[in-house]
Amino acid sequence: MKGLKIEISRVSPKSLDILWEDTLFRTVSKGLFSRELKGLQPHLTYPEFLAAFALIESKVGRRYAIYLLSQRALLGAELQEKLVAKGLSLAIAEQVVAYCKKMGYINDAGETKRRVAKELKKGRSMRATRYKLMQKKGVDETALQEALQNAGPTEEEALQKQLAKYAKKIDLKDREERRKLLAKLCRQGFSIDSVFKAFDDF
Repeated sequence: MKGLKIEISRVSPKSLDILWEDTLFRTVSKGLFSRELKGLQPHLTYPEFLAAFALIESKVGRRYAIYLLSQRALLGAELQEKLVAKGLSLAIAEQVVAYCKKMGYINDAGETKRRVAKELKKGRSMRATRYKLMQKKGVDETALQEALQNAGPTEEEALQKQLAKYAKKIDLKDREERRKLLAKLCRQGFSIDSVFKAFDDF
């Protein structure tokens, strides 16, 4: 194909380097793109190649996105990051994510709510849950705040659950054991006032 070369990447045998006039155009996943690239017509002009490659990207991106989402739920930003890592341009990756949201394959608010519930079920405090999830790229702060406000259990309930668990392992009447547990619960994100109150109520 005039101007176009496709070869195994020197960086990784699992990737393909796409070159135009001996200049690297893009590095893509061999497993995802190989079959589609073989269908490119010979003697394309550069504008024709760009148009054809954009169609390939979109097709490959949608197919891979649906595969990923069939394995586990993802936030839109997480899916976008995975698509770009496989060689899709940011613009095409954004289009694929928008398509998945339109089709109902991605629900960022619902997934954020599920993750909040999962963390709280482990006994984490609201504060610790918020901090952990905000470290994840793509978590919308508004959606997270709404999920925390509507989620259960409350911080008081979470503390009581934690105390019930530790009461089986340590003597909560022992001052030193209580001091250590107080420090541990505060490190988990519970406020010191909430912990003192929980001790009194337990």
